[in-house]
Amino acid sequence: MSKNLISRKESFTCIHCGTTTEFRPGIERNHCPNCLYSLHVDLEIPGDRAATCKSLMEPATVSLGRKSSYIITHRCLSCGKIIPNKAAKDDNVDRLIALINANPKLAK
Repeated sequence: MSKNLISRKESFTCIHCGTTTEFRPGIERNHCPNCLYSLHVDLEIPGDRAATCKSLMEPATVSLGRKSSYIITHRCLSCGKIIPNKAAKDDNVDRLIALINANPKLAK
């Protein structure tokens, strides 16, 4: 089975904070740009929408990824599954910084 991203051109309203997010070309998004919460909708492949859980996923940590990108690690509030996701260029910087500061290795 391929692990390649299934691109979705979807707009959504965040269940956690109510922010409406419109699809924007060039930004692959699976989380709210305001509160950084996500939904547990993908099972194996990003974008497959095959998960049955459908619960909120909280942004637990932020770490440094490749090429100076940031990775948000989401944890499902129902089943506990951990899923890393790339931060998008229009994500809430204050929220990202708060999560980075919660991880002393990145705050230096």
